[in-house]
Amino acid sequence: MNEIVLTPNYAHLFATMLREARTQSEARRMFDFRPHIAAEALRAVQRFLAPLNIAAQSMTDRDAVEKFREALNEMVQDIDRTAAQLEAGTEP
Repeated sequence: MNEIVLTPNYAHLFATMLREARTQSEARRMFDFRPHIAAEALRAVQRFLAPLNIAAQSMTDRDAVEKFREALNEMVQDIDRTAAQLEAGTEP
């Protein structure tokens, strides 16, 4: 059997996604509506990111990295699902 194994360039993927996250997170660009709503939204994002930041800085082994990845993936999926439900006008 001829099999082609492709290994992603994880270093490049990491650098690209980190750069994209930084671009997307520029606070003034995230919300282009009224300041009081933007402030509330930014505080919600900050409350979400602060514990993730501490967890990421506290990782000491491979198991912690894997748990962090799984948890982050679950959170991203939940946020995406909830946003889609809200956009569709259904209750999350």
